Amino acid sequence: VGGRILSVRNQGPMNDLTVDLGAYRYPRTPMDVYTEHVYAPLTAALVERALNLPTAPYEPGTNSSMRKIVDGQGQNAGFAAFVERMYNQSVKAGVRYFFGTAVRSIRVPPGGLGSGNPLSLVLKNGTSVRAAHILLNLPMRPLTRLLYNSDPSLFPNGYPSVLTDVRVLNGVKLYVHYSDAWWRNYLNLTFGNFNTDDSGDTHPPLAGRYHDGHTRGAVG
Repeated sequence: VGGRILSVRNQGPMNDLTVDLGAYRYPRTPMDVYTEHVYAPLTAALVERALNLPTAPYEPGTNSSMRKIVDGQGQNAGFAAFVERMYNQSVKAGVRYFFGTAVRSIRVPPGGLGSGNPLSLVLKNGTSVRAAHILLNLPMRPLTRLLYNSDPSLFPNGYPSVLTDVRVLNGVKLYVHYSDAWWRNYLNLTFGNFNTDDSGDTHPPLAGRYHDGHTRGAVG
């Protein structure tokens, strides 16, 4: 549950830091990030209105509209907090979850899609589950693999063209922990961009953005 959202809690020497290894923020209003124009009104409405979770600016003191989820003390709660609340509410409402149950293919019933008969989900262990309606919420690669293994008659109008228009972005996210927050204590830095010199064989081009993770101060 949660896709690329993964919050790891109880980190650091005092077991009081929360690290988001995947998604970790959302833009409340439209804004530009690098060359992208981003906006997440659905996420903002879900987090702030439907689930009523407390949030705080991701980059205080700037014109960024990015928000993060916090706890009652204003500390990072982890972006998974809204997924966890949705999960708990849905379970109470009667939704059932089956973890570790991979779907390998989708089979169309005899008579085709318009027959009124349920579709069949073929699971990894070979068993089948029938469903009148199916909603797929999958990343691009597993979605493509699933549809490739499924009945071709699922697409009477041809394979969705949107699934062939894939944008590739090379990047990596790295966390480094220090006992002394020197970037704050001595340089007064919390976030920014960097771009190395790309001249020469020993200096490969490297561009990115650094941001202060969950930081707590200690007295004494």
